[in-house]
Order: sequence, then structure tokens, then C-alpha cells
Amino acid sequence: MESLDHASSVNLLAGMDTVSPALERYTNDVVPGNLWKRPQLCARDRSIVTLSVLIARNQSTELPFYLDLALDSGLQPSEISEIITHLAFYSGWPTATAAVKVTSAVFERRGMTVTQLPPAAVELLPVDKAAEAQHESTGPQRPMPPYAGSQRRPGRGHARPDTDRKCRRPACHNAAQILGIQLLRDQLGYCKVAR
Repeated sequence: MESLDHASSVNLLAGMDTVSPALERYTNDVVPGNLWKRPQLCARDRSIVTLSVLIARNQSTELPFYLDLALDSGLQPSEISEIITHLAFYSGWPTATAAVKVTSAVFERRGMTVTQLPPAAVELLPVDKAAEAQHESTGPQRPMPPYAGSQRRPGRGHARPDTDRKCRRPACHNAAQILGIQLLRDQLGYCKVAR
């Protein structure tokens, strides 16, 4: 995979050998030699996944390297633009605008222009009238209520079924509330509590 030896890797690896030689070895050997050559995903698909994660996590240090790799793997500038736009709604505007700044520099260095990007306003897909009619006739689907044996308590955390200890991990509860997976959390019974 020649694109992993691209000049942008110099910036990614600068000083890595003086801080963590093992990390540099893994970055140079394991990632391009093993991970990116696994047959289950092509390099183009791996690029989409990797760019999405780097953008969503606001990891701009490695972004230029993987943008070059994505372009060398067949991803089009218009697709990268659309990934950034799409992620703005899921990972937040600040992460998307940070990615725009880094991506702009990569596009400029590679001679890419705005004519290669999708227009700001596009014709949306038509509404599926049959699906909308079915949705209106059945109403919104509601999740099933927690099972009767739920030991969820109001306040701080929920009790584990086998003990009175409460989960004190707010991330668990925030994710459950945000994603609407109260039922799943209750079916699993508890969150693991660090002892």
C-alpha cells in the first residue's frame, strides 16, 4: 500500500521515535502491513470508517495523513465533503468545522477545487408515500416498558439485581437516555460497577 508511505506521514511520525519507538514501529509496520491489508474491507471503505472516527473525535493530528490515504484509495473529494457535512449533525458543528480546516489544506495541496465538491443545495430524495401512509395509520412505535422485575430506582443510578450498590457511571445513564435504550439497560439488569 504505497499511499501509507506518502509524504504526509512525515508530519504524523515526526518525533515519534524519540518518544515512543514501539508506537512508531506499530504505525509503520502493523497498521499498513496488517490492518489495512485485511480482505474483509477494501482500503476505500477503511478510509471512510477511519475518516469518520477521526472527524467525530476531533483528531486533527492524523487527519491529513488519512485524508491523503483516502484520496489515494479512490475516495472522491465530493465524498469526503459529504462525510464532513453528515458528521456535523452527529458529532457536532465544531468537529466538522475543524475537519474543514484540515481538509481544505489537503485539498489545496493536491490541487482540488470547489468544482469537485457537491453543491450546497441538492434535490432531496422523494418521500415514500406508501411508507408515510403506513406510519400514519399505525402511529409511532413505542418501546416496550421495562420488564416487571426492573429494580431501577429514581435518583442516582440504578441498583444491580444482585446487590444494593448503585451504578455511579453517569456516561452509562446519559447514553441510555440519549439513545433511548432504557429497555436494553433494564434487560441487561445493571451496569458494571468498578470495585
